[in-house]
Amino acid sequence: MTRITYTDFMTLITCIDFMTRISYTHYTKRITYTHYVTRITYTRYMTRITYPDFITRITYTNYMTRISYTHYETRITYTHYMTRISYTHYMARITYTDFITRITYTHYTTWIT
Repeated sequence: MTRITYTDFMTLITCIDFMTRISYTHYTKRITYTHYVTRITYTRYMTRITYPDFITRITYTNYMTRISYTHYETRITYTHYMTRISYTHYMARITYTDFITRITYTHYTTWIT
């Protein structure tokens, strides 16, 4: 039962696998999203990343952060401040942690660009 938890300003996302769930909180916003096999651990402050992909997609907005990451079965677009999320994914495992951006990504069939 995968779960993502997002906490605003000093962003923190934690997603744990199998039936992904996203629980997003931002001032007066909250989103709950569920999907298939995904695990993510994300933490960041001043970050910029790129990560797009085939099936998965996240659109996310944040204060001084932007992520755009690409993968075979994963796409994330991250930005925050007045957050917006649009997430879709299939089989991915991600471990992301950052202050001036650091990424650790793992997946069964991973291609990172």
